[in-house]
Amino acid sequence: MSTKLPYLITAFGISVNVLGGFIATFYELPIFLNNLGTILCGLLLGPAGGAITGLFSNLIIGSTVNSIYIPFTIVNVVVGFVAGYAAIKHNREFTSMIVHAFLISIIALCLAMPIEIFIFGGPLDQTLISYASTITANTGLNMFTATYFAEFPLMVADIVLSAIWAYAILMLLPTKVLTMLKINNENI
Repeated sequence: MSTKLPYLITAFGISVNVLGGFIATFYELPIFLNNLGTILCGLLLGPAGGAITGLFSNLIIGSTVNSIYIPFTIVNVVVGFVAGYAAIKHNREFTSMIVHAFLISIIALCLAMPIEIFIFGGPLDQTLISYASTITANTGLNMFTATYFAEFPLMVADIVLSAIWAYAILMLLPTKVLTMLKINNENI
């Protein structure tokens, strides 16, 4: 394998994540949009590549676009690691990737919730604060649990859609690139 290819892929993944973070911040979206490059690098480079992409993506976005991303760095690192591990363990099969993306969503939300509650005092989006408050008032659940239920669909959408796009990019890569990365393209 070319020694430069993993670096180029990581740089591309970080660039995609920074662009996603910029779009999410500029349009004030209730999702982060910084998982596509992380998941793609996990699919192509394995757990270490995904984790490194997640780490540097959040640090760069947090330093340049929006500092809110810095405390969530651990979330993106874990997303990249688990995506890479699942890709290797299950030969990058589409069905397995979708199931794992759903599971990664649950893990990511479990990591993000304490950060939101203890560092920021609750959800970062006003709409989510309203939903969580409504859930708390109508069900008697505490704010932590209500916030989890309010954010769950957004996290699933963010990560599962990122995983689908990452898989689409994986399918579009030339066989030569997959061979250089030692990826068996029979399951893709």
